[in-house]
Amino acid sequence: MKLATLDTGGMGHAAALTEDGELIDLVASELANDVPESVQRILGNDAAMGAVARALEALDGLSDGAKEDLRAAGELVKLEDADLLAPVPRPNMILSVGLNYHRHIG
Repeated sequence: MKLATLDTGGMGHAAALTEDGELIDLVASELANDVPESVQRILGNDAAMGAVARALEALDGLSDGAKEDLRAAGELVKLEDADLLAPVPRPNMILSVGLNYHRHIG
C-alpha cells in the first residue's frame, strides 16, 4: 500500500495509490470510512491501515461510471495530475547519521 498527502490548499488530505495509478482522497471519499485525515495518523495504526485497504477494495468494485463520478468530484486523481505534499508534512522525528556527511568524519 502506497500513501501520499494531497495538497488541498489547507492541511492536506491522506490519499492512497490505486493499482490504476490514481490517488483516492481518503478524507473526501465516502469509501474511506474511519480513515484518519493524515498519513502520519494512518502509519502504525492497524485499524486505520485496514480501513484504507477496505477503501481500496471498495474502489476496485465500483463500475467505470462510478469511478468517473469520483474523478469529476475530485476524489480520484491521476498521480501525474495530483498536487502532492511531503507524505508526512510534520514528522515527529527526523533521523540523521553523521557518517553520511564525510566532512564531519575525523
